[in-house]
Amino acid sequence: MKSLFFSHTGRINRAKFWFATACQMACLFSVVSVVAFLLEAHPEDAVGATQIVLVLVGTLTFIVAAYSAICIGVKRFHDRDKPGIWVLVQLVPAIGSLWYFIETGFLAGTSGQNSYGEDPLVD
Repeated sequence: MKSLFFSHTGRINRAKFWFATACQMACLFSVVSVVAFLLEAHPEDAVGATQIVLVLVGTLTFIVAAYSAICIGVKRFHDRDKPGIWVLVQLVPAIGSLWYFIETGFLAGTSGQNSYGEDPLVD
């Protein structure tokens, strides 16, 4: 599990990409929901220790999720036999995110071994 979320080497297929993305979204939703609930529960303590800790937890969660998303995207591009720098295509205005979504989520990887490792569909 650790190598799926926090390693940028190797390849992953579309099924693992979608599984990892769903896990990330569930984790982020859960943490953000709890933080928002707890912040709303203490509105009178505007700049108290509780809010500072909750904001730090939320920020740390976002940073970890962003790093994990980059690692997952890099491995997915490796499966397509492209360098990991392609994750930056998301920064292209208007079409970058759509391109990333189609390329990583729907297009099949290269069959057999490529320059980034063995085919993840082969046992």
